[in-house]
Amino acid sequence: MSYNWSKSIKVNVILFVMFSSFYAYSQDNNTSNLFKSEVQKKANHYKSNTNFYKSAIFFLAKEWDSTLVYAMKCLNVSSNDSVISNYAHYFRGYSFKQKGLFGESQKEFNLISSNFEFDFIVKKRLGEIALEKNEFKAAIAYLSPLSKLDEKQYAFFSQSSVFQNLGICYLHLNEFAKAEPYLLECIRLRQLQKDTLDLIGAYGNIATLYYEQYKDNLAIPYFEKAYQLSKKLKILNLNKTPPLIWPLLRKIVKTSKGH
Repeated sequence: MSYNWSKSIKVNVILFVMFSSFYAYSQDNNTSNLFKSEVQKKANHYKSNTNFYKSAIFFLAKEWDSTLVYAMKCLNVSSNDSVISNYAHYFRGYSFKQKGLFGESQKEFNLISSNFEFDFIVKKRLGEIALEKNEFKAAIAYLSPLSKLDEKQYAFFSQSSVFQNLGICYLHLNEFAKAEPYLLECIRLRQLQKDTLDLIGAYGNIATLYYEQYKDNLAIPYFEKAYQLSKKLKILNLNKTPPLIWPLLRKIVKTSKGH
């Protein structure tokens, strides 16, 4: 027998609290080591350009305010060099994004020319910003082409994060039929990656999708998988998750087994 959600604590609220912290991982905020290596190479190549070199070094050191300052100085002096200006705008766009200034970040990313060798990363960042601003259709427009990249390009960021973000966009738009294949593919990729924390978030997303459609028999197994994995990682101790949430989840899982 299907579990009667209406008699339980509202699971959508629980899932929102439980998995809102995991949605952040889908933003893939960390700069990949491969991209860092490319930035270091460019910094070394243009070492004579002091402002560019400093902006790159501060970018790699995650010192966002200093990155913004020297990247701006670089643009004021070397704006005619498209390679330098593209990187400088990227440094500024990413720095603003990390500071939560999404409007300014968006402006900088949009100033990068389409012939930038990492234009696909720029599109991913713009898609993430659109997600942050709840502009789901715009996010889809940026992210959809990124679901069809080659393996060489996926080396620069997580392929699964693209599928997860697309699934989340369609989930928010209540386009469940479109969300499902993206979220399932995200799970497949994260199972291959064997990243337990990201996999918990992926299970939570698909559970939410099915719950929103009242497909209890499909939602509960993923709900339980997320819960069981969370116990292995001792997520109960994380400050991000209110301690009352986990006993409630445990109760729901146990209750579902009894019906």
